[in-house]
Amino acid sequence: MQFKNPELLYALFLLVVPILIHLFQLRRFQKVEFTNVKFLKSVKLQTRKSSQLKKWITLLTRMLLLACVIIAFAQPFIPNTEDFNDTQETVIYLDNSFSMQANGSNGTLLNETIQDIINTLPEDESISLFTNDATYRNTTVKALKNDLIQLSHSPTQLNYDAIYLKGKQLFSNQSAATRNLVLVSDFQQTENPLNFKNDSTIQLKLVQPKSTLVTNISIDSIYVTNATAETLDLNVKLSSATASIENVSVSLFNDDVLLTKSAVDIENEAETTFTIAYNKIINGKLVIDDAGLQYDNSFYFNINSKPKIKVLTINENADDSFLNRIYTEDEFDYKSFKINALNFNLIPEQNLIVLNELNTISNALKSALIAFKNDGGKLVIIPSNDIDLESYNQIFSDLNINSFGNQNPNKNKSRALIMTIPF
Repeated sequence: MQFKNPELLYALFLLVVPILIHLFQLRRFQKVEFTNVKFLKSVKLQTRKSSQLKKWITLLTRMLLLACVIIAFAQPFIPNTEDFNDTQETVIYLDNSFSMQANGSNGTLLNETIQDIINTLPEDESISLFTNDATYRNTTVKALKNDLIQLSHSPTQLNYDAIYLKGKQLFSNQSAATRNLVLVSDFQQTENPLNFKNDSTIQLKLVQPKSTLVTNISIDSIYVTNATAETLDLNVKLSSATASIENVSVSLFNDDVLLTKSAVDIENEAETTFTIAYNKIINGKLVIDDAGLQYDNSFYFNINSKPKIKVLTINENADDSFLNRIYTEDEFDYKSFKINALNFNLIPEQNLIVLNELNTISNALKSALIAFKNDGGKLVIIPSNDIDLESYNQIFSDLNINSFGNQNPNKNKSRALIMTIPF
């Protein structure tokens, strides 16, 4: 038999109190004089023996009741393992992931577990404890109390294999000690199977706090379904692990400004679509109204402004004002240079290069344009009336493009045709 509070057994010394009371009774007998006590002698002897027996029974009863009270407060128990008296090593994993925010009978599952550890384990028992983001080695509950009370939820989550491996590493090298690995978690990692390798040196114990949560809705994903020049359609996918729920509010914010709001009915899964302005910076936040877990009620995302397309026009003597009207500042980063003032280092940085009526293409420019095209760049060629077919056909051959033939004498019609090809 073992005692949970063996220090209370020192109170058994109080059993001497009833004995002292019995030995030093302050009761005094009063003498009564009679003329003749001959007939009272036998009665007197019998009464004294009976009184003495009653006193001894009373003394033993008092001692027995006091001893029972003391032993009851010491909380005796019989251990169910043969190695109870061996040296014990205890390592505890306390899951502080966001799923432990679920409500139990007395607050969140994490707070319930912390209170159980504080109230159940002896304050001076040596333990090692680790969470998803912290480790406390060879300490006591008394030393850990403040850290446990201030423990917050962690966005990280150790998988089961990592938990088991880390727990084994926290044990000492004492071969004679009994090793107890206690895993306290709601075990919500559905993508990882709960499967541990058998190890005869470790006694594995799984503790799963029970939640009172009956419904929970989460934001599964958000993605773009359609984009136009002015608007963008965002599709939001919601999921529910429990029964169907009606009229769930979904709100879309840009920073703290409410953009739009919707309501959906969910049966396992549901979708809703929001339309927002295109080419606008959005620091988005989706929020659903759900009384279940709180950490999956918000979904943050960003939509950055559309980068401008870099366009470089290379001119010789032609007018490029019409190109400037096409490639406007709101969508394009437009640059225009004469061929004799061109900085060749700008070519690799562009998305589109326009050769505007160049009479001939030099070897240096040809090499730069081939490298640009091979890297995924786009090339638009507007030939001039005085085109050097040989220089153009050389670059067309290197780029595997059909070469130019003889010039069409119908200049106006040809020019109009060529100008409409790139656009």
